[in-house]
Amino acid sequence: MDFLKHISIPIGLPLFLIIGSLIAHSRHKQKSSQSKTMEDFFERERLANSTRKQDISHLDYLVWDLSLVPLGISQDSVLKDLEDKLHQLSHKQILNLSDKSNTDLKMMYGPANLDTLWACDDNYHELSQTLLEYAKRLTDLGFQKEAVAVLEYASSLQIDVSQIYILLAKLYQNTGTPEKISNIYTALEAMDENFRSYVLKHLESSHAGE
Repeated sequence: MDFLKHISIPIGLPLFLIIGSLIAHSRHKQKSSQSKTMEDFFERERLANSTRKQDISHLDYLVWDLSLVPLGISQDSVLKDLEDKLHQLSHKQILNLSDKSNTDLKMMYGPANLDTLWACDDNYHELSQTLLEYAKRLTDLGFQKEAVAVLEYASSLQIDVSQIYILLAKLYQNTGTPEKISNIYTALEAMDENFRSYVLKHLESSHAGE
């Protein structure tokens, strides 16, 4: 066994082999985890696609009142187009399904309801953007009081568009009523935590709460 004394083993080699082994194990574990995730996804999809059509008449559809939106303020063509959209939306079913994936919707209500649910969600986003654009246009035309009324109504509906609350805070400042900004904070308390944090960060960064 004397010949072993003459074999030189680099000091870093054992450490290199250990690190290499750990990396290989980590990669194998990661691949296994990804494979399991894909299997779970396809199994949920299979179950979702086999779900029977459910009654969706009881869902929490957004109830809003067009009479609470100040209309007919001006003959401006942009305002008129936005008012037409609001009139159309007042006859449609509206749902906010942003927190649900297609698989979730199929699992809960059946794939036969998916197109209807998509349409309701599209209506929600169209209403959200239309109210915001309507308020912006009123502001551009100098109707700040009416713009505030639109944004306050959107806030009461808990519309989850950050610009609604940021613009409202700005208008409170511009119209000499900064104390009303506290109402925005109160409204946000009832909304999703991630959305609330995002809006509050922007309000604070713009010193809207001062």
